[in-house]
Amino acid sequence: MPVRNITSMNAMPRIMKTESLDRATETAEPRASDEELMIAFVGGSFWAFDELFSRYKQPLFGFFRRRMADPAQAEELTQEAFLALFRSSSKYQPKALFRT
Repeated sequence: MPVRNITSMNAMPRIMKTESLDRATETAEPRASDEELMIAFVGGSFWAFDELFSRYKQPLFGFFRRRMADPAQAEELTQEAFLALFRSSSKYQPKALFRT
């Protein structure tokens, strides 16, 4: 998988959606909890995924960056983590904190 700049990952959900979502009609509020955002995303809200991405892209990249000598590898792992979240979102159950 090619390495992409972490800032370009914002476009990932937009590429996959089939219809335009109006932000005013979203069910998740801008300061919704992570769990509420994940539930909204499971329900079809790509804006909720964007919000989760915005909250966690830097902390997650920083986590990997501290452990990897190569920044590109840290970006790759960050991208893979969000892709795994995207792919497995239908299995999400709010039994624990999203962050864990």
